[in-house]
Amino acid sequence: MPLTLALPPLESRPAHPPEIRPAKVALWLDETVRREPAEAARLIGDALAATNRVTMSDSRRLELAELFWTTAANLWPALEKSFTKASHPLTGEALEAAKSALSLSHELSVAYKHLLAHEADKRIHLGGPRLMVALIHRCLQCTARILVNSYLSYSPVPPRTWLDAHLIYAYARERNAHQSPAASDQPEMTPERSYLQSLLLALANPYGFRPGQLSTVIRYLQEYCHWAKLTDVAPVHRMAKAVAIVPVGHDFPPFSANKGGSIEGSKIFLLTFDLAFQLQEQIRALEAGADLPAGVGRDRSARHQYIMLLKRLLRQWAIPPARQFNRLPSRARVVMCAGLPGV
Repeated sequence: MPLTLALPPLESRPAHPPEIRPAKVALWLDETVRREPAEAARLIGDALAATNRVTMSDSRRLELAELFWTTAANLWPALEKSFTKASHPLTGEALEAAKSALSLSHELSVAYKHLLAHEADKRIHLGGPRLMVALIHRCLQCTARILVNSYLSYSPVPPRTWLDAHLIYAYARERNAHQSPAASDQPEMTPERSYLQSLLLALANPYGFRPGQLSTVIRYLQEYCHWAKLTDVAPVHRMAKAVAIVPVGHDFPPFSANKGGSIEGSKIFLLTFDLAFQLQEQIRALEAGADLPAGVGRDRSARHQYIMLLKRLLRQWAIPPARQFNRLPSRARVVMCAGLPGV
């Protein structure tokens, strides 16, 4: 199938051509990153947006994209500190940092999608399958960064983000490149692993995490997401509580199959049976006194919070609650109590 992605048009003769010489761009990035994080991200995002809208050779675009990617990877932790601990709705510097982080991740995605779309149109791939796999993997990494920035700042996911991610994975699957390692020294880094992490994170209701929990879930997925499986063959028990539907051709995240609803077009099924068994065993071991993972904490409160987080993930990924009765209008008085950690 052709790979049709959402990309801005390219200009061969822009009125204000951006700097595209890699050596000059590298020097400018080194100087700009020393500024205040939100301002640096805004300037770098604007420069990348201008670069994404002019024609150039693929080799130069790839070299520039890698320069911007390396700089952004070093900049994102500082940006997250600026808005993750701020009260909502975000205002002032925190709001600017969140907008800049999201815009920068979106423009990085555009840069690599330009490269992938052009590579997919070629009849003969001079770079071989390794270049194609590397571009697919980087595109999915950029998608993951867009999602993380959206979840951390409680912002809506930009339009076409999910649609392009589904199309890129389907393209990789059609060419049997979805399980190829992006780097020879890291065989576990495959396009499918990156895609699985994004799907499972979206299924976990990420906007409902407490501060700090999102990073814990991301670390968990990096280690255990391979227990989930993707298949284009409809499972026998399609309405099982450990089956999710990935709507290829639609711009929204996966959804649990047992919640009903129909969808037109092609779809992929996400099976989390094995992941559910792993979660259940981990919860049982932790409740029996097993050691917590590194970075979680060692006191009783940390253990309780981590076990509750795993139980929540189990509900979201394998046994999501299903409403058994119709909603009824009610004016009953509701009282809610919450401790200070919960607040």
